[in-house]
Amino acid sequence: MYAPHNSVTHLHSILFGFDVAMQISGNPDGTPFRTYGPFAEWLRDHIGEGCGSLTWGYAIELTAEDRGVPAMDLFFELLDKFRAEAAR
Repeated sequence: MYAPHNSVTHLHSILFGFDVAMQISGNPDGTPFRTYGPFAEWLRDHIGEGCGSLTWGYAIELTAEDRGVPAMDLFFELLDKFRAEAAR
């Protein structure tokens, strides 16, 4: 999958579109990547309430900038943690 400019915000948009397509196709649960879905809720607990009404993609980009790390690397690090906790 190509995310323009290596942007987590663009990746969020792509995954949001995929989630909508899943729901239209008859999967009412969609994916965990809805704007206010399970991943966003989990993320709020792990990077703080500071993300407020921001999309999870933009919140990750701001957090990555604060930490001085690449945003896409932070996304995959957080995704791994989310998936590990969800599997328990």
